[in-house]
Parts: sequence; structure tokens; C-alpha cells
Amino acid sequence: AVRPGIVLFADTAAPTSRLFRTDGTPEGTFAIASPEGTGYATGVADGTEAIAPYADGFAAAMDDWAGGEPQVWLTVDGRDPATPFTVPAASLWLTPVGERLFLACHGTGEEPNLWVSDGSHSGTHLVADLPGAPLPGWVAVDGMLYFHVAGPSGSALWSSDGTTAGTAPLSSVAPVPADPQGLTVSNSVLYFAGSTSDAGTELW
Repeated sequence: AVRPGIVLFADTAAPTSRLFRTDGTPEGTFAIASPEGTGYATGVADGTEAIAPYADGFAAAMDDWAGGEPQVWLTVDGRDPATPFTVPAASLWLTPVGERLFLACHGTGEEPNLWVSDGSHSGTHLVADLPGAPLPGWVAVDGMLYFHVAGPSGSALWSSDGTTAGTAPLSSVAPVPADPQGLTVSNSVLYFAGSTSDAGTELW
């Protein structure tokens, strides 16, 4: 995850993935201190997009392989110990949308579902029980989250405003192609590759 002048990344060579920060210098590159009370077995969540810019700093999804509760760690620049809050299940695909942090949470043997957080345990809640597995590549456009969900007949493009009522496939309000890929935002416009029976895969 990148902010002006600082990058957060995971070192996966260790027994558990440690969280590091760098400003591009040797002295500015070091492991982020764990919150008080977390064990040596806590590491960056095993999944894609587990680290994201959020608020004035960064958020990182962390798992405790010793059997403790999964957490999200918050840090401004990595110089102070991270501030944790617990989440209901292992999480990944952290995506900031304004002051909210969207994430996918899933229990053992369960498909991930859509959750949203204000950066606290009490402010983290389920948004929608999705009909399939959400896929990587979430993006934000003008206060909305856009993502795609795998289904029996392919993936579908969804959007969410952080509420259950405001979370739905885009096909419910407009004709959209199937199997959206490569969601990319430029100047508040969402671009993606989508497939139709008439045109095949094209740019939308």
C-alpha cells in the first residue's frame, strides 16, 4: 500500500508475514511494532489486498496463527506500535471509500461476505450476505464501492454505499456485461472489460 513518501508491505520470508514500512531509505525501513498483547504468531492475512491506505495512514488485515482473534491494525506512518481492532473473521481485500473501510470477512469453510468498518470493533458490521464469492480488484468511485461477485453463470458487477439496501448488482438498475475484469478508475469514471454474447469482450 502506498501513500506519499511511505510504503507498507509484508515480508513473507518469515514464519509469519511481518508488516514493514519504508520511505526509500535504509534507516526508514523497519518492521512495524506489534500492538501490546499480540503474540509472535500474528502476521499479515493470507490473501490479496490485505494492506490499504486508510484515513491518515494505513490499515492491514492480520491473522493470529496461534488461535487468537483476527485483527485489523491501523498505523499512521509505522513509527509507533500499530493500533488494533478485532474483526469477526479472517479478512482481506481492504478497500477505503471515504471514511469507511470495506473488507471481505469469512469464517472456516464459508465464502467471504461484504463488511464495512469505521476503524473500530464496534463500528465493524456485515453489509451483505453475497450470493457468491467476491473477487479481488475492488475500487472506489465517488463514495461507492464497486466489486465483482462470482456466480454459477459467471461473475457480476456490484456496487455498495455501505448499507444493505444500497448493495446490489448493477444489473438491477442498468444493462451491464457479464464477467467484468480489470476494474480501473480514472477521473471518477469506472472502466472495465466486460463480455456480451454479441460483441464478446470489450471495454466498458
